[in-house]
Amino acid sequence: MYFLIYLSFTQELYTDQQLSDILMKSRSKNESAGITGLLLYHEGNIIQVLEGEKEAVRKIYNVICSDSRHSGVIEMLQGDTETRNFPDWSMGFKHVSSNDWLPFAGYFKLERDGLSGKVKSKSLPILTVINSFMNVNVRS
Repeated sequence: MYFLIYLSFTQELYTDQQLSDILMKSRSKNESAGITGLLLYHEGNIIQVLEGEKEAVRKIYNVICSDSRHSGVIEMLQGDTETRNFPDWSMGFKHVSSNDWLPFAGYFKLERDGLSGKVKSKSLPILTVINSFMNVNVRS
């Protein structure tokens, strides 16, 4: 199993409807490609974990890199993992500034230390990057 984590920012802030449209299309594409993962969105900032077969993950990542809606795409971490961290999510999602996403599968409240119980393995590199994102973006 292969994973890749990237950061990017959007050219403009997305409305809830735009995020919903992107989420539905991405979930469908990810599911058909055997990709699982997590996307966190906060005021135009994105961190995403993609996991699956290496060729499929790299293909999706290359599409993201050439997508004009993304700027400053930075590959943070990639490599092999023994198990999927998000096996039930074609794309787990959290729009950090909105409570309107409760009906979506894979939705959870982003809180400090709140994600570790949802991740199947305790892959230190993946949790380190996600926790760094949360420490910057979650206000307590």
